[in-house]
Amino acid sequence: MDQPVCILIMAHSHEELLRNLHQRLQHPQVRVFVHIDKKSQALFEKLSAQTSMRLIQQRVDVQWAHISQLQAYFSSYKEIVNTGYQFEHFIVISGQDYPLVSPEKIVEFLVAHKNKSMISYVPLSKDGWTGAMKRYRYHYYIRMEKLWRGLMMLTGIRRQFPFGLSPYGGSQWINLCRKHMDYVIAFCDKHVSLMNFMATVRFPEEMLLQTLLQNSEYKSDCINDDMRFIKWTHGKSNPEVLTEKHYEEIKNAGMKFFARKVDLNQSASLIALLNEKCS
Repeated sequence: MDQPVCILIMAHSHEELLRNLHQRLQHPQVRVFVHIDKKSQALFEKLSAQTSMRLIQQRVDVQWAHISQLQAYFSSYKEIVNTGYQFEHFIVISGQDYPLVSPEKIVEFLVAHKNKSMISYVPLSKDGWTGAMKRYRYHYYIRMEKLWRGLMMLTGIRRQFPFGLSPYGGSQWINLCRKHMDYVIAFCDKHVSLMNFMATVRFPEEMLLQTLLQNSEYKSDCINDDMRFIKWTHGKSNPEVLTEKHYEEIKNAGMKFFARKVDLNQSASLIALLNEKCS
């Protein structure tokens, strides 16, 4: 049977919410895979024994703001492709996302946007997302990194992206057509030095895919929208937990695939409303 949409859930906890989310995504034209953080061994073993979830076997120990997030995306994608499963679009969500439309609506939208990717992006420049420029201009995750950054600040030395790429940034939660994801994977496999560079970047998962696609022939095939409803509080590094008070705003947000983030307790009333909306 044709299954044009592949959804990868990245999870590490919130088992009941994960099961609920997984169930809400079931559809003949959607196949769902789940990557359980390598640190969450007990959850992985429990799901392996008790559910029919398609669990990624090559799991990664995912660290916040670290290249391990990208490594989890890439290894999961390769494992999915190696199963022989055919699909047209690849979506990545977290275990604390929740659908705002039915799987049928997601399929309809993506089929109507064949060869298009929905991914947020903005230049990392003085005219764009200036605050994120330091994420790649200085060294992170190396020995004596604070000393190195101090010396770079003192001398005015700044790093540039490899291969003359103009840097872009955006959300790590993506909706890519397969040929775009294949292009990213092939480029990174061929240019190991780029991945070595990204290993010393902070939040590389919010940078690499946008940069590669916006510097490629596929630039015009990227729609600047991650299809998520997310509420940010200024100065906070994590989005708000959504509750019933956000429901009207969600309804008026236009076409969005998912809301994030939700919590089974704080978001219980909102989840009930969303289930009714999507039924």
